[in-house]
Amino acid sequence: MEPDDWNNPDDHHVRIRRLVDENLARLSLIDSWSRDEHAAIRRWLKANAATLDDLAHATMLEHCWHESPENGARLYDRITMPPWRIHPLAKLMAMKANVSTFEGQWDEAYAWNLRMHRMADHEYQEPSDIRLVLGMWLERFACDQLMVLLPRHLPEDVSRYLKQVAEGDELRCSWEARDRAGMLFTRDYLEAWYAWSASPETHPDFTSLAEVMLSNDVLPFFANPAASRPADVESFRRQLEEHSSLEREWRAYCDMIEASRNWFSLSFHEAWQTADGFDRRQCEIIKHAPILSMLIGGEASRPSQVRVLHETTRLRRTGLEAVAAILRFQHEQGELPRSLDVLVPKFLRSLPLDPFTGRPLTYRLTSGANGFVVYSWGSDHVDDGGKNAAGPRDRGDIVLFPVQIPSFTTRMRNESLFRPRPTERPSAPCLASSTASGHNRAHAVADVRLL
Repeated sequence: MEPDDWNNPDDHHVRIRRLVDENLARLSLIDSWSRDEHAAIRRWLKANAATLDDLAHATMLEHCWHESPENGARLYDRITMPPWRIHPLAKLMAMKANVSTFEGQWDEAYAWNLRMHRMADHEYQEPSDIRLVLGMWLERFACDQLMVLLPRHLPEDVSRYLKQVAEGDELRCSWEARDRAGMLFTRDYLEAWYAWSASPETHPDFTSLAEVMLSNDVLPFFANPAASRPADVESFRRQLEEHSSLEREWRAYCDMIEASRNWFSLSFHEAWQTADGFDRRQCEIIKHAPILSMLIGGEASRPSQVRVLHETTRLRRTGLEAVAAILRFQHEQGELPRSLDVLVPKFLRSLPLDPFTGRPLTYRLTSGANGFVVYSWGSDHVDDGGKNAAGPRDRGDIVLFPVQIPSFTTRMRNESLFRPRPTERPSAPCLASSTASGHNRAHAVADVRLL
């Protein structure tokens, strides 16, 4: 099935894909799924058997599966697996783990979850912000699924499993290396745009890009009073020559990097108090740098967001370790601990800290089915009793356990998304080859396809 066919709302398997996309796959652990729903998901997994086989090998590789640029290649031209391919691949692995739980194959379920963590590790090895954000999405996704798995079947040696989850941390690209790569990429990108402004006929790809941006009203505007909002690509090119320069843009970028390093040197619960001011200063710096503004997102951007995402992702891992320790205590003692303090040092090396406050995470016993809740106070530094915030900058808590289940799952089921297929058609292979081996196998991974 080609990507265009996926948008057909009448196709049965498009509805399955939407179920997977909107529910982030971990919700297939709901016990009330019907026989038809189970059968539909199993057909989806069968159609992607070759992809699953390659993923099982590729995610166990020690090094990143992205191709490295050849000597002399410009960084912005490097070829990697597009980010949009990663999401369906991750959800495919998550669904495989979930179906394994239905069949009582818990070791298999945990193995597929570990592969999701490995996929995140591979993304973290790439020195780019796009890959960093994608790696954080994958890690959050994998941690959420694992916190759904643990209460249902606690592995005998859960601490060994958590150690395996953390093994990939040492392979991650450092912030310093990421900074260096970012500077190389940005310099290349700026040079390419200003080379285009001087000689557009030699850079037709940038002319096409500018036309697309103009049609979507996202071409950068110039803060210089003598300039006006570009009416067409040619006026944008002239203004770029007249009102800006490569040197000015590069100075602005270096100023941004210096301010970022100073802000990142603070502990997060200290830095968070000045996040809004940091964002305003960064946006002020790029006001007179149109290409840099376009690259970063302009005045609407939140430069602090990458660190916020990083800290809230690490918070998921911290919460995961705390939940595993609580469940181990319950397994040994026959009851839940009354506080996190009793878990140290046998089950936890130290109390898990809330990055927003610098104090331990909040743990409370409840009368709900899970018996307890673990959460961070979030950005407002107020204990809202475990009421989940809409986002990291909104009022409310960040509930780590139990994992929150969106209400639209029931709505989707009521709309009869799983009606029988009118006709059968043969499944299409998902990979160029399912017999690749070693590092080349990683590059064979392609799109997830449906029946």
